[in-house]
Amino acid sequence: MYKEGLGIGRYIEKLLHTLEQIESNDRFVIFLTKRQWHVYRPTSRRFTKVLADIPWYSWKEQLVFPFIVARQHVDLMHFPHFNVPLLYRGKMIVTIHDLIMLHQSRSSRSATTRGPLLHGIKYASYRFLLAWIAKHADTIITVSHAVESDLVHMLGISPSLIHVIYEACDIPLLPAANGVLPASVHTPFFLYAGNAYPHKNLENLLAAMKILSQQHKKLTLILCGQEDSFYHTLQKTIAQQGLWRYVQHLGFVTDDTLHALYTHARAVVLPSLQEGFGLPALEAQARGVPVAASRIPCLTEILGDSALFFDPCNPQDMARTLEHISSDEKLRYTLQHRGAENVRRFSWLTTAQQTYDLYSKN
Repeated sequence: MYKEGLGIGRYIEKLLHTLEQIESNDRFVIFLTKRQWHVYRPTSRRFTKVLADIPWYSWKEQLVFPFIVARQHVDLMHFPHFNVPLLYRGKMIVTIHDLIMLHQSRSSRSATTRGPLLHGIKYASYRFLLAWIAKHADTIITVSHAVESDLVHMLGISPSLIHVIYEACDIPLLPAANGVLPASVHTPFFLYAGNAYPHKNLENLLAAMKILSQQHKKLTLILCGQEDSFYHTLQKTIAQQGLWRYVQHLGFVTDDTLHALYTHARAVVLPSLQEGFGLPALEAQARGVPVAASRIPCLTEILGDSALFFDPCNPQDMARTLEHISSDEKLRYTLQHRGAENVRRFSWLTTAQQTYDLYSKN
């Protein structure tokens, strides 16, 4: 999954490149698909590429991949996601980024485009695999104490098996800069950048904007994210509730456009019901933007006093918080400076060193 997608792909990319900077005598074997074979170029002779052109979450991953790994005679295997082959019998470390699927109801179809039977099979397989990992992994890495608590209370995993290693923000701290906004975007606006999966809670954010629109006709919400079935459903909601004047979905945007949006936003909003680490919040803070976020364990842990929090299940509270952060210039200035300090707490070099220390102990 190297460089694939946003979260896990970025975690693998940054961890791998930073591990190359750490002095050691160990040899690292990196298993790559054909698609990523030429994308990853090791900078250290200690890092060797091995082709494992296996689709994720497939029967080949379960039946073929363990034998590809076995041929390399590794002393320790790090699976950076929960899709571990059940046939693998060597020593292993597994990173579990979140338990969002377990927080969602098994019977709920809101988080999937599949039929109820396939969704049920997917959920059961996921839960079974997590239970198997809990029993067979030598060490489990997770990215926040909030997820650690979930692992202990939802899966019964011993805290002694779990090690919390924070991720980091790979965006350098940027000063405020002027950028060219799309012609259709007018200030002032709040910004949400990401997908529209149900746990992102955008429906309640729309409800909050409807409340705000009754008193603040000029405040708008800009949504950025790849078009998919979830965003299509959201757009129907925007139309049905007459919010098209106050909510605009730009779809996928270029990096330059995204930077301009961050530069001009009153605040970045993270209304999620569940998260594993909350990297988008740090990325906003690195760009010098105030953050308004859900009062959930993960985000309060990562952001501390550097953000303004609201109840994600209460659109009224969300609307009050957004109105406050929009109207209080001194508050935004304070959050910008606290955000810059908060980002400095997290470092990929620290992430890689702590991960390598675990390798050494196992």
